[in-house]
Amino acid sequence: MKTALKYGIILGVVSILSTLAMYLINPELLFNMKIGLALGLIYTVAILVLALKEERKINEGILSFGDGLKTTFVAYAIGSLFGVLFMHTLYNYIDPSLIDRGVEYSQDVAEATLNYTADMFDMPESEKDKALEEMRSPEAVAQMRSSFGFSSNMINFLIILIFPGFLYWLIIPAIMKKDPGGA
Repeated sequence: MKTALKYGIILGVVSILSTLAMYLINPELLFNMKIGLALGLIYTVAILVLALKEERKINEGILSFGDGLKTTFVAYAIGSLFGVLFMHTLYNYIDPSLIDRGVEYSQDVAEATLNYTADMFDMPESEKDKALEEMRSPEAVAQMRSSFGFSSNMINFLIILIFPGFLYWLIIPAIMKKDPGGA
């Protein structure tokens, strides 16, 4: 459990530093899902593999799938919680203007998706305009803004525990396990 806690904290610190670096380079990077997912995948897998290597070393070369699963789950949960709490702090206390940028970015993505879909399915211009108007309505904006609140962030935390977390907990320990008989 000590290894899981140690690497969970390391994962959390790396997550915070990664977010902070993107923010300082260009705050718009925080809204780029491709960059965020790619960076997150790279450092998360690397840190979880290091955690399991250490756990296996502590256990004299043996690592059961169950122990690996427990270590990756705890480390990933701690690291993810640190990351989510930092994002909440960044958006709500350090730079609240990021919420407006996030809403604008979401609207732009939704509009581009709507335009693409409308063109693909020959949606009448009036329907498209109505949908765009609804997306930019005060109610829609308020709903988007609420997604930056604490309860929404905690729901996001639970979601990322399941996906992609579930994949990390299953795949990495399955690859890294080493049973006493060498199997």
